[in-house]
Amino acid sequence: MRTIIMAAGTSQRLRPLTDHIPKTLLRIGEKTILEHILDSARAAGLTHFDIVTGHGHRAIEEFVTVYQQRHPTIHINLIYNDVYDSTGNVVSLSKAREVFDEDFIIINSDTIFHTDLLKKLTASDHANAMIVDDVKRLGAEEMKVRVDDNECITHVHKSLDPETAAGEYVGILKLSKQHKQELLDSLDKMIAENQSVYYEDAIQKMIDDYNVPIKKISTDGLPVMEVDTHEDLTHAQLLIQQMP
Repeated sequence: MRTIIMAAGTSQRLRPLTDHIPKTLLRIGEKTILEHILDSARAAGLTHFDIVTGHGHRAIEEFVTVYQQRHPTIHINLIYNDVYDSTGNVVSLSKAREVFDEDFIIINSDTIFHTDLLKKLTASDHANAMIVDDVKRLGAEEMKVRVDDNECITHVHKSLDPETAAGEYVGILKLSKQHKQELLDSLDKMIAENQSVYYEDAIQKMIDDYNVPIKKISTDGLPVMEVDTHEDLTHAQLLIQQMP
C-alpha cells in the first residue's frame, strides 16, 4: 500500500512562517509536521510514500534526502505540481495518478494525528475508508461529512450544516485500486469544471456518480487536528504531548 501526502499548497494564513517553506515543514515540538506524519506512517507499517509538492519544493526535497538517510528502508517519491499556485488540490491529487494502480492512503500534509488512527485505517476490512472526527464540536471551517445508515459517506463538504453532519473528515483517507477508473474520471470531470476546488469534491463525485462506498472510521476521541493558522500551531504544540 502506498501513501500520498498532499503538500503543494501555499499556506497563506501562516505567513510569514510559510513565505519560503510549506507548512508541513513547520516544527511542532521537536519535529516538523511532515516528520510526525512519516514517523506515524512507518509505525503503522507503511513504507512507500508519494509526496505531491508545489510551494517550497526544494525545501521538501532537502528534508527527504536527510530523512531517507536516517530511514533507508522506506521509499519517498516526489511529485511536483507545476501549477500549484493557480489551482486547487484536486489538481495535485490528479498529478499522483501513477499511484492509483495500487491501494493507497491520502494524508493531508498539515494533519497532526495519533498513530493509532492510521493503524485503524490500515486494519479496516473496508477497501475504502475515511477517518472522521465524530467527537469534536463542528463549525463552519471543518470539512464535514454525512453518512447513511451503514456508516458510509454520503456527503463531504465544508458547507454542510454542522448540526446535521456526522463529523469532520480529518484528511486521512484509504482508497482501493479497484476504483481507480472511477477516481480518475471524477478527478478529470472536476478539473474540467473548476480547477480551483478541493480533491474532496472529486471524492463526492465518486460517491454521486459511481456509488463508490467509503466507510466512516471514527477517531474514537484519539487526538487529531489540521494546522491552518497561527492559533492552530499553538494548539498543536499542546496536542502533540498526547501522542506516542
